[in-house]
Amino acid sequence: MLSIGGIWYRLFHLTGVGNKTLWQAGDDIDLLSLRGDFALDAHVFGDSVLAAHLTHIRRLYQSAFYARAEAELGRQNICIYHPHSALNPMLDIRRQVAHLQAQLPAVWFAYGRLAFQAPRVAIIGGREAPPAWLLAAEQLAERLAASGHIVVSGYAKGVDRSAHMGALNALGSTWMVLPYGLKHAYKQHEQPQLHRHMQAQLQFPDTAHQQCSWISQFPVQKGWGDGQGLQRNMSICALAHAIIVVWAHNEANKMSGSYQAARMAQSLNKPLFVLAPPAGESMSSGCQQLLDEGYAKCKTAQELSRAPWPHPKPPT
Repeated sequence: MLSIGGIWYRLFHLTGVGNKTLWQAGDDIDLLSLRGDFALDAHVFGDSVLAAHLTHIRRLYQSAFYARAEAELGRQNICIYHPHSALNPMLDIRRQVAHLQAQLPAVWFAYGRLAFQAPRVAIIGGREAPPAWLLAAEQLAERLAASGHIVVSGYAKGVDRSAHMGALNALGSTWMVLPYGLKHAYKQHEQPQLHRHMQAQLQFPDTAHQQCSWISQFPVQKGWGDGQGLQRNMSICALAHAIIVVWAHNEANKMSGSYQAARMAQSLNKPLFVLAPPAGESMSSGCQQLLDEGYAKCKTAQELSRAPWPHPKPPT
């Protein structure tokens, strides 16, 4: 019997089908009716947005490549989250900001066991942040993780990886949201400590608690491409209950990725904060702009670690 995740895996790979279409398909199509022998008749799709793709979907189902790919994902402990996943946190965000559904990934992949019952806080910042700010990001992540929060960030060098390491130092959990497919994360050696954590989990995928989780909205085999960093940033903001910007430097006529991510958080109606500068440091230009524009509030690490973050409700 074909799994619902397997069906979504095939729909996800249709050429020309984006997030908006997939979200609408989740509304329009009762995919439970597609189980069993997967008899794809036109009446199943009715007037849905995927009706025009019926022939292509049939070809996908008949493709041995996709059958092998799905089996391989299962062997590697990679989970597929989609519009019919009860635990998909994107569902609530999509309901709240339906006008942004084209930017929210309808189908995404995760390696590692995701704990959805804990509050998630994103820590974002620039790749070229000074050492004092990197230390501040690491210490903030340690505080948050020690108090039971999941630290979410983008696995880029600089603030992101400092945040991931801070969470692991506290024996907490961290989600690494990637701008490329999961297969390429296995090849990253820029942060040996993070890589060792993930390699240990690859060897022992059935451990009861896993601290690291890789997350990607891109096909598993897809490498880096233009615009994928910004798409990843939207996912970070969507997955987190609150966002903290540690360091963001805007140049003349050029906004940093961290500043743009913060503006995305504001468009998603997420609480947005800027970390107060460490001793002897000044506020970065991007963070100061967020404060001047009224998008964020400035808080110390102590204040942020004690903040009453919204706590997710258990799934029903």
